[in-house]
This record gives sequence, C-alpha cells and structure tokens, in this order.
Amino acid sequence: MVATNIEEISQFFHQQFAENRGLTTEQLTEMTHPKMAQLHDFGLAENADAFVQYLHTHSDNEITIFGDYDADGVLATTVAYHGLKLLGIGSKVNVHVPTRADGYGISPSAVDKLVTKFPETETILTVDNGVVGFDGVAHAKSLGLDVVVSDHHLGTDVDTEADVVVDINRPSDHYPFKGLSGTGVIFKLWVLYAQRYAPDKLPAVYQLMDLVGVSVVSDVMPVLDENRVFLTSALRSIQHDKRPQWTALKHVLEAHRMRVPDVIDETFIGFTLAPIINSANRVTDSPAYAYRVFMTQQPLFMDDYWTELVALNNQRKDDVNAITKTLTEQVYATYEKIPDALVIVADMRLGYMGLIANSLMTEFNVPVIVASETHDGIAHGSARSFEPYHLVNALKDAPHVLTVGGHAQAGGVSFKVADRADVEREFAEAVHAQAEQAHDTTTQTVSDITLRFDTTQNAWTWQNKVVPIDVIVQLVAELATYRPYGQSFPEPVIVLENVRVDDYFAMSQGLHSKFTTGGIAFIKWRDNGALEKRIGETMTIMGQLSLNEFRGNVTPQVILK
Repeated sequence: MVATNIEEISQFFHQQFAENRGLTTEQLTEMTHPKMAQLHDFGLAENADAFVQYLHTHSDNEITIFGDYDADGVLATTVAYHGLKLLGIGSKVNVHVPTRADGYGISPSAVDKLVTKFPETETILTVDNGVVGFDGVAHAKSLGLDVVVSDHHLGTDVDTEADVVVDINRPSDHYPFKGLSGTGVIFKLWVLYAQRYAPDKLPAVYQLMDLVGVSVVSDVMPVLDENRVFLTSALRSIQHDKRPQWTALKHVLEAHRMRVPDVIDETFIGFTLAPIINSANRVTDSPAYAYRVFMTQQPLFMDDYWTELVALNNQRKDDVNAITKTLTEQVYATYEKIPDALVIVADMRLGYMGLIANSLMTEFNVPVIVASETHDGIAHGSARSFEPYHLVNALKDAPHVLTVGGHAQAGGVSFKVADRADVEREFAEAVHAQAEQAHDTTTQTVSDITLRFDTTQNAWTWQNKVVPIDVIVQLVAELATYRPYGQSFPEPVIVLENVRVDDYFAMSQGLHSKFTTGGIAFIKWRDNGALEKRIGETMTIMGQLSLNEFRGNVTPQVILK
C-alpha cells in the first residue's frame, strides 16, 4: 500500500476544512489573519452616539458602574472603570460589585445597596446587564438617578426607563456583528467616545482590547468577525506579558506546579484563565476576589490575589466533579429513556449550576436545566444547550416557567420546585419542536478528515493510502494555522474508524479515560469509567486531533467528542 505525504493530505485538509464551514479559501485566509481594519464602526449600533454624547455632556457626574459577577462582568467592569479614567469621564468613579445572592442584573434591592454605599451617585452605568432590568432601572429613576445601559443579552421591543440603552442584540439594532460580549460592547463604546471627543486617547483605549479577547472565550461568544481580532490581541498580550496581571498569573501557576504552555492559545483562556476568574463568584458567591486582580495597579499584590483565586478554583473543581458524578448516576437510575430535555433540582451553590448543567448536557446530549431551591419553594437555575436549540425561545412561553433570560445556548431560569416535572415536560416538548423545525436545515457534523486503522498493516490509512504517524504529527501543525478556535468556529473534526479500545487506563481516580491504538492516544474527559466497559470493542470515534509532548517525545492524541 502506497504511503501518503504531508503535501497531499494537507491540500485536501485545507479545502475540506473551508468547505465544511461554508467558506472559500480566501475567506478562511482572511479569518485566520485578523486585522484592526476589520473592526466595525460602533456608530452603527443603535443609540451608541447618544450614549457617548450623554457621557460627554455629563462628564462631571459621579458615576457608579453596576457590573455582573461572572468573568465577562468582571472584565466589562474593569474596561468600564479604566475607560472612564482614561477618557476623563466622571468627577468620581465607583464600582458596585453585585453578588449571586443579589440575583442577576440591576434590581430595586441592588440599587438600594448601591445608593447606600455610594450615596452621591448621579449616574449608574450598567455593563453586561440592564437591557431587561425594568424594575431596577425604574427604581433608580424614582430616586432621581440617571441610568445608561450597555449590554449584549437578548433584548425586547419594550424599553426600560433608562436614559440611554445600547445593546447590539435588541430587535431594533442593526449593528453588523451580534456576537460581542458585554466587555466588547463597553470597549467599543470607549473607542467611539475617543474617536468623537478624545482622539489622542484612542491608543490607550486600544490597550484594553486584551480583556475583551478573554471575555470572548469566557462568555462563549462566537470566534468570528471582530471577535477574532480581540481574541488574537488577548493571546498576544498573555504570551508576551503585556499586562502585569498576566505575568503574576504565570508566576502563581508555576508555583502551584500548574503547567503554563509555551504557546498560549484559546484553550489556556478557556480551561485555565476563565475558570480561575469565575471561581470567585462560584465558590464565594461574590466576584470580589476577581475584581481585585484586575483593578489593582500594584503588581506586588497580584501574586497574592491570583493565589487566592487558584485555591478557590481547585475547591470548585473538586466540588463540581463530585456533584456531577452523583447527579449523573441519579439520572441513569431515574430514566429508562432520557427525555429530550432534563430539569434537575438539587441542593448546591448557585455558582456551580451552570458548570454542572454543561457537564450533564455533554453526558446526555440534551439541553439541561440545573436548579436549586432558593426561597419559598422557588428554584433558580442555569440552562445550557447547543445548536440548533434556542433556550430562551424554548422556555419563554412555558406556562410553568417564571423567568428566563440570557443567550440562545446559556441562560438563567426560575420556576416553582413543585412544578419541576411540568417544566421538564414543557422544555422537552419545545426542544423536540425546535429539532423538528430545524431538521431540514440542520446538517450533521462532518469530518474534516477520516482515518481508518488497518489491522493487517498495523497502520492508519486515508483513501487507501498509509498515513505514517510522523505525517499525522505534521498535520496537527497545519491545524494551528486556523487558530483561534471557539464557538461557531470549532476545531477541525477528525473521524477515526476501526479503532479498538486497548491499552486502557483511568486518570484522576477514574474521572477521565485514556487508551492507545496504533500510536494515537484517545482521551475522554469526565468519562467516569464508561470506556473501561468497552475494552476490546471496535468503534468509530469523532474528536479533535492534538499533540502530546512528554520528555521530548511528540505523539498525536485525539480528544473524544
């Protein structure tokens, strides 16, 4: 059998990768070489000019930023604070740090806390929230405060009483890119402000772009359009220590024997940095520890602040793994056939629910709500889904759902604990209807390349040609040319056929699984021993191809999907 070469397989791979994502090779090249010129004029966003004009006119007001407790909220608040300072807006700038106990977004009780702490506030600036904060905005206005809203969540045709609202996801907004994070929205507003009123400050405003890039990954925004510019900036900034926070983070990770990769890519943000930032609100219900890291200008304190966050994140991982394992076992024991959607009520921290919902969604391949009773028989929870399902649309008309908000694939939900079964039935029915509606337009995930293991030759083959392991290793280098990957621009998909589960061993006390066939290692995260039951079986596997480097040896590995 003739052996293939890297040139032949690479040419096919590039073409297949572009076609599978509906792109021409020219469009793919443009996406993988993002430039500042690709950023859109934010004056195209509805009310953006009115927003910056308001702040220019009221630049002597005392302004209090009302943020959010997740990583996007922390980063948006950081960008808001430093942007106000850079641009000379506000006689005084305060930051109100909400907690999970306060609930999401601006509310009457949260406004009262803000006013008690900062009684001289004249303007409330919301970031990453506020577009549907009807009661909270109305209460602030009744107290004589101005409210200006910057948000990116799904809005409605109905306006709050805010003085100005900018949200690229309101139905009436025609901004050309709808995938900005909350951090991205306030950043683009500062760029617009500088362009209009302080052009000499524009270079300094652009120095905040790396924080926007981190939020793209942390808030699972599409890695498309201008988000590719932001994320590329973040990766470059972290790689080259362009912010003292990144230098301190690396010091702390190395001190805790946590490997810092030689080349920083989006996986470092998604699996290391973002979870560490989020650990503050998930474990303590308050993001205060995370805010300190980014607000301080004293590098001497940053190591201590990151150390606290790393410790919290380690606790979070232990807790979430234990709860997820228990709930997974309960679901298997409860359902003979998994419904089209799951609704689970269990006692846990509010900050853990989204992570656990995501893990259960991955395990059972259905949309999931995980909730916990908070008071008076009311459960508040987090929902997670995947395309083609739209959470808000699926739940907004459900009779037994009290509230729902957020994004298409991630949101918050509340309902009566006694109505759990009804909510699950309504959720499942809506998901089933969406699946049927999308059936004719939704395509199955297709492989960018398919390899088959030939047991007679003990080798991998492609189109009846042997593919040596060293060619597979070189192919992985080709994959790096498409980075960064992420939401809406996933990593290349590889399908491997005729794979025998062999040389199995469990990792992390059975939480993860690994086996090796034909020189390629296969890894399944959070497998909880499921693959161990299939030792000796032959199967077809879909996943992402990467490299494992250990003691100078470089071998290919596939992360199973």
